[in-house]
Amino acid sequence: KADLGYKNYKEMATKADLVIEIDRAIKKKKAPQTKAAEILRISQPKLSELLSGCLKGYSVERLILFLNKLGQNVDIVVTSTADNRE
Repeated sequence: KADLGYKNYKEMATKADLVIEIDRAIKKKKAPQTKAAEILRISQPKLSELLSGCLKGYSVERLILFLNKLGQNVDIVVTSTADNRE
């Protein structure tokens, strides 16, 4: 993924990936945005903005919490970089 000139592009990419999973979880539940917003304890307009890519104001931790509230587990996997592999 290109950094597009952003200092925190890796964090932004992680957030985007989490939002994609939030959208999938909502669709899997077949929940309207109003119901999903209730589950996440945010307003429906804020949920709509989030699903449209407005990531400002949301931490990675909060997005993971949203996934948990939607019944999803999140696993964090740590691997060595190519330089450190034997």
